[in-house]
Amino acid sequence: MAGLALLGCSNGEVLARADKMDGRGFPYTVTAKKLSGRYRVEIRFNHSYPVSSYEFYASSDPANSATITWEQLGDFTVVFGVGTSVHCSWDEHKATWEQR
Repeated sequence: MAGLALLGCSNGEVLARADKMDGRGFPYTVTAKKLSGRYRVEIRFNHSYPVSSYEFYASSDPANSATITWEQLGDFTVVFGVGTSVHCSWDEHKATWEQR
């Protein structure tokens, strides 16, 4: 599993962040954020270039934490609190998101 960090930032509270290098040594970052009434998961290349993102509204029992499981570069899952999870499979052409 990639390393996690709990941080805060001005455009939403960061609940979890994980970094992973591709085969050429370039970094990718997955970030799970809590925004006003909703959650957002983002994939970024080289810490600044957006690859894809997924956003959904918070349930009546909002999460205050998230866990990222990221074994392979193109496949990860984010679990918010003890409830909602978001799975993403992606490659250089597209990302497929599934909320569970």
